[in-house]
Amino acid sequence: MSIKLRFLAVILLTFTTLAAAHQDAVPAKPPTHKTQAKKKSAPAKTAAKKKPGKRVSPAAGRAAAKQKATPAKVRRMTRAFVASANLKVMARQLVENRTPAAYTGVEDYARRNAGSDAGGLAWLAVGYAHVLDEQYPQAIVALEKAKPHAGELSDYIRYLEAISYGAQGNSAKVVEMLRNFDTEMPESIFQNDVVDVYGSALNAQGKTQEAIAYLEAHRLPTKASVELALGKSYLHSTQHSERGVEILKHLYFTMPASAEAAEAAVQLTSLGSELEGTYAEEKARGDALAKAGRWSDAAHAYAHLQSKASADEMSNVQVALAAALRHTNIRESRALLEAAQATGEANAQRLYLLGEMARNENNESAVVQNLE
Repeated sequence: MSIKLRFLAVILLTFTTLAAAHQDAVPAKPPTHKTQAKKKSAPAKTAAKKKPGKRVSPAAGRAAAKQKATPAKVRRMTRAFVASANLKVMARQLVENRTPAAYTGVEDYARRNAGSDAGGLAWLAVGYAHVLDEQYPQAIVALEKAKPHAGELSDYIRYLEAISYGAQGNSAKVVEMLRNFDTEMPESIFQNDVVDVYGSALNAQGKTQEAIAYLEAHRLPTKASVELALGKSYLHSTQHSERGVEILKHLYFTMPASAEAAEAAVQLTSLGSELEGTYAEEKARGDALAKAGRWSDAAHAYAHLQSKASADEMSNVQVALAAALRHTNIRESRALLEAAQATGEANAQRLYLLGEMARNENNESAVVQNLE
């Protein structure tokens, strides 16, 4: 899920959570005459069911204490729930459209609710909208205003500010903001997103070995942006630059549909490294491009692969090339399919593609012929 979709989800989730928390925090109604009578007999029944030796863990105890609805907490949740009901629609419109009127509406709301949780959430929405518009100085100003009442969304502010500082080339501030993020924000949804941002900032600060150690420790789950940052860090290492070439080549061949793969290609060619791989690597690259719907790039990859294919593999490559060309050059695709000397699975795919072409042209006789 993209950061934008996650942020929209958080806007909706935050209001839902406020409502649920508000309901849970409201004190129960005073017990009636009948309920008091029932409670008197409850201890004996409870004692009979209680299992001896069962303990409540310290963590569970702390969690229970944390969730206890004090009168102050009830009042705070009530204010946030009531005030933020009007913000929900405005915040969503701002994040989706980001018009001057939308900015003004949410900023005015934030000022009217200054010093409250709802006001803090409004400034967070404004800050995020500025990030989407690449207006990073304005984003930082809004996010700083959101900080005092960030609460459970403090990791959003910290991450978005780091992104904003990084976009302005202030790598020192990025390192300052994201250092120890993984230990201080262990449940943040941005745990994976900060890795390449922090690693790249360390590298920009000349802390190459620290960047390599951090990125290697946070390499899983595999992510193109982390692989790119790690490869570039190794390139800056005087002792292990060949490791950087290896990582960038792996990125180029295994995640070719990513923007990072294109940057990896630029890095490699600038070093004089040819973008050549084994037959298996280049076939996997073509297949990944086709799966991503990058038909022109896939066709180019398969066309290049023909020079490396063995006699046994040639028909597979030709059919794969024809399948990609079907989306960009139907005439060339048909000619290739009709000329291919395929057998087995490759021939089944060849006949299927020819049948689909005939079906699209309402050529029923050709459809029947290919089916037979």
